[in-house]
Amino acid sequence: MRILIAIFTFVLAFTTFSQDGVIHFTGNVKDLAGNKKLGGVKITCTSGGSVVKSVTTSGGGSFDFNVPIGKSYKIKFELSGYISKFINIDGREIIPEDLTHGEAPMVFEITIFEKVDGVDFSFLNNTAVAEYAYDPGTGYMVFDDKKMRNVRNQIQDKIEEMNALRAQEELKVKNFNKLVSEGDKQFGKGNYEEALMKYQEAKNLIPDDPTILIKIEETTKKVEEQKQKDQLAKIEADYQKAIKDGESAFNGKDYELALQHYSKAAQLKPNEQLPTNKIIEIEDILQKLKADKEAAEKLEKEYNNLITAGENLLKGEEYANAKSKFEEALKLKPGESLPQEKINQINAILKDLEANQAKEAQYKKLMDEGEALLTSKDYETAKAKFQEAAKLKPAESLPKSKIAEIDEILSKLKEEKELEANYNKLISEGDALFGQENFEGAKKKFEEALVLKAGEKYPTDKIAEINKKLDELKQQAAQQQQYD
Repeated sequence: MRILIAIFTFVLAFTTFSQDGVIHFTGNVKDLAGNKKLGGVKITCTSGGSVVKSVTTSGGGSFDFNVPIGKSYKIKFELSGYISKFINIDGREIIPEDLTHGEAPMVFEITIFEKVDGVDFSFLNNTAVAEYAYDPGTGYMVFDDKKMRNVRNQIQDKIEEMNALRAQEELKVKNFNKLVSEGDKQFGKGNYEEALMKYQEAKNLIPDDPTILIKIEETTKKVEEQKQKDQLAKIEADYQKAIKDGESAFNGKDYELALQHYSKAAQLKPNEQLPTNKIIEIEDILQKLKADKEAAEKLEKEYNNLITAGENLLKGEEYANAKSKFEEALKLKPGESLPQEKINQINAILKDLEANQAKEAQYKKLMDEGEALLTSKDYETAKAKFQEAAKLKPAESLPKSKIAEIDEILSKLKEEKELEANYNKLISEGDALFGQENFEGAKKKFEEALVLKAGEKYPTDKIAEINKKLDELKQQAAQQQQYD
């Protein structure tokens, strides 16, 4: 494909007849794809960020405007839906005296192309497609060929990308039309679900196509109509099968299964009388069977409840009540061995319990006496009671824990007594030293007392008093030294 980025034909002629001059731009703008001249293209000529001239191409795509020489210009070409381009013109070196009729003509043609989603031409926002500058040596405007080729290559790459996207779009349209055609064929054959699948595939390619939306709506209605017909046929087939299966189960005396089949038939066709009559007949049979079953189940339930109650009472060590429940169960089912076995077990337990009652009573008496003595802080006597209880029932942990508790209390009491004695001794010694006016020795004793009982008021006050006395003695000594 021939790519026309920009073609510039320019003429600069110079004479010595003018002091000032202009650059005279003329030419046209074309669409790259169709080589069509484009009207309404906005051409903005700026210099130093300020707009110098702004024109719009005619219906035939042409333009004609002047700008003063002696400046650099950026000429930008813009049209809605198209990629914008710009060129740079450096007219700062043009000599006014060399101009013919006071103007430097530049004639050129530029092509622009439409935007395509997914192709990024943003580099053209900051890159000129061509750059021209005046060459005093030749007297002509020349362009930077290397930069121009580089931009052309970048544009070429993007155009190839653009063409690839367009090819994809064309393929999408082709596939869309193929799917619609296939859907139409299936629709004509009455294969509405297949047709709907084809239409939906086509819609996935072009979601906004109004024709495919209409086709999907019409086909969906047809599918629903077909489903209704198929559903009625299926109901009839299911009904006949339910009746047949119900008769088979009834003849085999599987009344529950027969009831299920006839109930299903009645749900499928509520106005049919046959399944309703069979349901009534079966329910009567089931009611009689149920009554017989309930009588047997009631006896079994009462028996099991008595056995369960007896087991629970036995676990709870309510032996007399448990024995009574097993005796009642034995009356209901005299041939059963379990209730008699349980009765024998309970009789043996009751015999053992009677033998242990005296021992248990003595143990409880000792524990109660020990608790009372512990509460009244008679620790030694309480300990003796708990030791006797531990001998009666060595496996019991409570008397052992009580003995350990008392040992800990007695140990603490002993420590507290020793501490109190040491404290009082230090206080007495401190008071004696204080009375002898041995303040340093007294202070040390009171400080030792505070170590034993931190925060005690008496040694704290005495230390403060001693510190005061020591300060007074220091002052007296200092005054005496001055007199001496």
